[in-house]
Amino acid sequence: MQLTRPQKYLLLFGALVLVLLISSSPKPVTTSSQSPAPTIAYDEVGSGSFAMGNDGSSRNLAVKSEASATPEEGSTEQRIIRQADLSMLVSSVEEAQVSLQEIAKTHAGFVRDASVYEQQDKTLSGYAVLRVEASRFDSAMQAIRDLALNVERESVSGTDVTEQFVDLEAQLKNARAEEQAYLALLNRAGSVTELLEVQRELSNVRGRIEMFEGRLKYLSDQTDLATITINLSEKPSLIAPTGNFRLGDTFKEAIQTLVLAFQEVAKGLVWLLIFGVGIVLPVSLILWGVYRLYKRYVR
Repeated sequence: MQLTRPQKYLLLFGALVLVLLISSSPKPVTTSSQSPAPTIAYDEVGSGSFAMGNDGSSRNLAVKSEASATPEEGSTEQRIIRQADLSMLVSSVEEAQVSLQEIAKTHAGFVRDASVYEQQDKTLSGYAVLRVEASRFDSAMQAIRDLALNVERESVSGTDVTEQFVDLEAQLKNARAEEQAYLALLNRAGSVTELLEVQRELSNVRGRIEMFEGRLKYLSDQTDLATITINLSEKPSLIAPTGNFRLGDTFKEAIQTLVLAFQEVAKGLVWLLIFGVGIVLPVSLILWGVYRLYKRYVR
């Protein structure tokens, strides 16, 4: 079929309109699958916690919790610091010191301190401080008593530190959890200020961890090993003189001592005579004169 001129113009106009409509249609918008950079908002919760979010909102990262600080019931070992103090009379201090070293070794311990010194009566005295395994404390005490001729004084004490031990362990556990949380935050810090803030908190937490570990180490040492302090003394004995005896020298010393005694007596008489004449006589004359005057005027 042959189109007329008006039909051709109409068909051409429709084609142009269709092309314009297609070219002016909106292009599809592509969205990025990447989320915006996370923002860090520091929000202290209790002791050391921060909040972080990807959309500007805060998400609390609490480090401490009551559940973590509560020990499991029945899982705590009793911790007791055991100490003893003895004063003993022994036949030989030096031999007793050697025996105490053996006792310490056989009871899984050691001699922490020991000393021996001589008294004025030529007898020896000394002391020793033993650390022995706490579970063998009673056995060690009996072995020490067996060394004595007489136990003059004995005292035993025990301090229960179980509660302190459990509390320190819980605090250490929480502090280590805080440390791990701060390490995670350290890798996600977005600015220098945030990085410095996290590092500061991390340093504080590590300081607490060292303190808790040191205290636990001390308590463990005190409870694992008992401390026994022993004071030693020897029984006084009569010691015969060892110097040479000479009768002639003794006689001379006696004569010299007698002469010195007479000299001292003579000195005393001279002093008495001088004081008697110089003080007693004038005083006596004054008193006699006063008496005479009194008698005259009274009459």
